[in-house]
Amino acid sequence: MSNGAHDMDGMHGFGRVDYDPNEPVFHEPWEGRMYAMMMCLGPHDVLGPDGLRAALESLEPSTYLGSTYYERWMKVIEGALLAKGFLTKEELDAKTEHFQEHVDEVPMRREDPALAKQTVDAVWDWNTPHQDVDIKARFSPGDRVRVRNVHPKGHTRLPRYVRGKQGVVVRFYGVDDFHDVQPEGASKDPQPVYNVRFEGSELWGDSAEANQSLHIDMWESYLSPAQVE
Repeated sequence: MSNGAHDMDGMHGFGRVDYDPNEPVFHEPWEGRMYAMMMCLGPHDVLGPDGLRAALESLEPSTYLGSTYYERWMKVIEGALLAKGFLTKEELDAKTEHFQEHVDEVPMRREDPALAKQTVDAVWDWNTPHQDVDIKARFSPGDRVRVRNVHPKGHTRLPRYVRGKQGVVVRFYGVDDFHDVQPEGASKDPQPVYNVRFEGSELWGDSAEANQSLHIDMWESYLSPAQVE
């Protein structure tokens, strides 16, 4: 999964990213319902033990790249519900066929104020990853580092295109939970986190733009001291 289709940073062939400053939170009403379903299913461990990210990154590459954000959520929820026996394929196919034939029919709605409040509270209950623990940072601003060329099993926030590349530590943020752990919810073993600057020429060679640099936040286990040349 660490080298899957989801790791698109630095890859060629996908065209420019168009940014809409007035983009709505949800493009269609069904996307909002999909978000609410995910929040409600969370406490039931439907996507356990590895969690949402692992499920998304396990999608077949053409499916992943050909789906919108919430379409991916829908596909992994369907797969998880089937795998854990909450639904049968026959039930899912029958319901899909029904709404294809009755496109104007409004899906059933069950009012549950307590669950609605619980879901809204969960959205706003943000837990900081920062940990006030006594862990000494290995690097300091100004240190030259090299990104380890590793291929972790499972989810990782280490982009492929910086592996093996050299950069300079610009900032030390403190110690945060380390999220490259499986299964989801396992001990997050906090680590120091740094902002590292990479020159464009180091990452992309002669194809880099002049005076181009890139800043990436990185956990300490991604880094090793660079050899002085």
